[in-house]
Amino acid sequence: MTWSIVALRTWLSLQIDAWLQTVFAGDSLPAYEVNEQTLDLLSELKHCNERQENYNQLIIHDMRLKADEYRAEGIVHALFACCQSWKRCSVIFQCFLLMRVTDIGLVLPDLYVSCSECLASD
Repeated sequence: MTWSIVALRTWLSLQIDAWLQTVFAGDSLPAYEVNEQTLDLLSELKHCNERQENYNQLIIHDMRLKADEYRAEGIVHALFACCQSWKRCSVIFQCFLLMRVTDIGLVLPDLYVSCSECLASD
């Protein structure tokens, strides 16, 4: 199947219009002259915007992972600080790992209860 230049330009124009509608989020699109130069410029802008958006999403994902790691590290430090016995700390920590908690904030209240029980039993 061969595409004519007109068909390719029409397809590109539809792609750009769809992208502009997402960028302007429901606002009316600004008027622009549909010619080869504006389509090329808008197409390049669309591709740059999409690459940057993908990069930003990767950065956001990475920051969320790092935040979770820092929270998990804080829990480990709290476990070792509140329990006097390494063996008890290991058992409590393994329990939290077995829970497979994805939201570290859900673990913190249980952590304090476990540490209090651990200190009370010593």
